[in-house]
Amino acid sequence: MSTHETIQHQQPDQETSSQQRSSSDTADSDNRTTHDNNDQEKGTSLDKEDYNDPPPDGGYGWFIVLAAFLSLFAVFGTNISWGVMQDYFEQNVFGEAARVDLSFVSTLMLITTTAGSLFSRIFEIVLGMRLAFLLGSLLYTCGLIAAGSATEIWHLYLALGICNGIGNAIIYGIGMRVTPQWFTKKRGTAMAMASSATGLGGLVIPFIMTAVNETLGAAWTFRIVGLAFLSFNLTACALMKERVPVQSKLTGVGDFFRPALLKDVNFALWVVAAVFQTTYLYIPPFFLPTYATYIGLTPSQGSILVSVLSATNFVGRIVAGLLADRIGCLNANLIYALLTCLSSLLVWTFAYDYGTLMAFAVLFGLFGGSFYALCGPITVLVVGLKKYPYAFPLLMLTNIPALFGPPIVSAIEEASTAQPFLTYKLFTGLTAFACAVFTIILRFRFTRKLIAKV
Repeated sequence: MSTHETIQHQQPDQETSSQQRSSSDTADSDNRTTHDNNDQEKGTSLDKEDYNDPPPDGGYGWFIVLAAFLSLFAVFGTNISWGVMQDYFEQNVFGEAARVDLSFVSTLMLITTTAGSLFSRIFEIVLGMRLAFLLGSLLYTCGLIAAGSATEIWHLYLALGICNGIGNAIIYGIGMRVTPQWFTKKRGTAMAMASSATGLGGLVIPFIMTAVNETLGAAWTFRIVGLAFLSFNLTACALMKERVPVQSKLTGVGDFFRPALLKDVNFALWVVAAVFQTTYLYIPPFFLPTYATYIGLTPSQGSILVSVLSATNFVGRIVAGLLADRIGCLNANLIYALLTCLSSLLVWTFAYDYGTLMAFAVLFGLFGGSFYALCGPITVLVVGLKKYPYAFPLLMLTNIPALFGPPIVSAIEEASTAQPFLTYKLFTGLTAFACAVFTIILRFRFTRKLIAKV
């Protein structure tokens, strides 16, 4: 009996009672989940049942990974680099008093991206995958170009938070839906490689933004970045291909929104863990440049910190995927959450010079970005591949409150009489610890063995 088969037979009594209350639906779900867990060990059973032919677990699937990589490089690379632009606007345009208002730009962009991923499926059904992806690419670029003409903060809300955010949502939703269709045993690695684009984008884009800001100003920074990455998205659009096309007609809300999935206790636990994980994810990238300036470093050094964080994030996500395929995605996520907690509480808390702050950037980069590498494989593990297209957008939607993390922690910081920036440090570490706690609970619902692949 395989490890996953052993895990599957050790579900707690709570799930058994749930099965008795809705026998036919849950029996089908359990059968599908069993197939999916066996699929990670044996390779094809779930996909044969669902789609009649097994995924190649490679082949053209790697071009799908490349397409997702290019699009996520653009989508999240510019987003995670917002800290550079926020510092520029604070220092040169709106002043430090606008810090909370400016931090809400990135929050609104993330909210639109995550909530919009739920509705991106509507665009796919109505327009088809490729036309929907093209629409998202154009909205992405138009939002950035419009931001270049912004003279008020609310202009940035509309250009980046709404227009660019909707484009991001369509692109992100398609990439995260299509990529898992092509892989079974290597699913964790494939998803991690695609999501690692965020780290690489965060490595490259801050240097571009800083250089253009200093020579041409923020307006041209947005225009140049927007037009440059349009080519990335168009290339991704040409490469993206579905193994399992979406339905051709929109028949009802159930085609894209199934909140009943939250009745699954395991999925609900994963949602809570994910809320805490996305809460801490963006705090250091957004506020490290400002913190660096506060302790006497230069804006260029602040940009270097974000770039180093992003570079190590690139490596950390790939390692997370490889580790997930080897020891299980929940185990990998738990390890990463605990190490993120320790790096925030024990390193960032005492970082008052460039060297220590650089050490934190490296550690947080390595361990803090596992969510986007592992959220797909964990969701498939919890609900099965058939329900994944509905569960993943719901996961993104329920994570919206967590995306208020940056403005919330900024507001707490302004009201606090403690040492400046201490709130950011403690908030990051404690939310990472909470994520680890709920991941442990979810893991023990699959198996109580300390050593088990899950």
